[in-house]
Amino acid sequence: MKKIILILTITFTGLTQVFADENPYTTYTGEILQCNLLDGKDVNDVLEMVKKDWYALSYPVPYEGWVLTPTLYADNDGGYDLFWAGFTSNNSEMGASLDWFNKNATKVFSKWQNLVSCASWSQWDIFEARKPASDLVEGDTGYWAFHSCNFKEGKGTSDLRENDVQWNNFLDGIGHEGGVWRWWAGSGSDTQNTNDYYVNISYDGLIDYNEYVFVAPFENTTVDASMDILVNGHVEGMIIDWYTNAPLSGASVLFTYSDDEGGMETIESQADQSGYFMVQVPGEVDYDLFLYAEGYWVEHDAFFLSSGEHQVLSIGIAPITSASRLYGMVKDFETGEVIPYAQVQLNCEDANDWDHTG
Repeated sequence: MKKIILILTITFTGLTQVFADENPYTTYTGEILQCNLLDGKDVNDVLEMVKKDWYALSYPVPYEGWVLTPTLYADNDGGYDLFWAGFTSNNSEMGASLDWFNKNATKVFSKWQNLVSCASWSQWDIFEARKPASDLVEGDTGYWAFHSCNFKEGKGTSDLRENDVQWNNFLDGIGHEGGVWRWWAGSGSDTQNTNDYYVNISYDGLIDYNEYVFVAPFENTTVDASMDILVNGHVEGMIIDWYTNAPLSGASVLFTYSDDEGGMETIESQADQSGYFMVQVPGEVDYDLFLYAEGYWVEHDAFFLSSGEHQVLSIGIAPITSASRLYGMVKDFETGEVIPYAQVQLNCEDANDWDHTG
């Protein structure tokens, strides 16, 4: 499952046979649901449901689903909280996946409807003009930018092949590793819009996006730019019993960090029934992470999270009835100064369930 930030609107147009030549485009069929979160729900609720329930589905054909959330958009783009984007290799496989889903996944879709209300459902024919350097893998976060396009007077689909050759040469020249796709509207699309098609370009991050510069053909352009754009990071993980590895349902997760003015900020979350949690937090921040559950010791961890970084943790907490803790401070014997990151190791004889830290 990919979580992608995108700008999306809907159009309607048709396709011609110009693409069927000796070097055909790689094509896909896509479906888009435009949705708003129900009261009291957030994107993390949706992601947790998808990871737990949607992942378990066994589609009869290859099907790839992405959760999309908007970042940069116009006020007339719909204002939706999120989108579901599903992809198959062609229209026949999309039909097969939908027929199977309607018969076998009604319970999963009911859980989806308990989290969001979707205003529209549309299908799209997608042509790959540039293959990305690397494919996204499950759990990745990427960025999409959508551009609405119309052909210039006297131009049409027959001109796209030559255009794509020049465009790919330009993107190779600037080191762009993302993909480029054209989206042509199909069933369920807004028939009132007059755009011919949409262009979708993928980026590794917002820095990559903001460094993308258009240079007209035959134009000499020199660019010397530095971008520093902060992107939220994600922290997810499992909270388990230190001894039994049993998941700690309902365990509390608390992030603390200092804001620009020196004040303390906190972000709280809670593990689900499987002990799993996922939290979106600001990037480029030093965090103190506290995890605790009733009858257990508080576990503490500290780390720096870079812009756009994704951390996956697995943390065991010891029951108070089964373990003890020793706290202290290591200082220089002569000066009394604190010695940071000193390592302390306890001699617990034959016991093997002890921990040491620094």
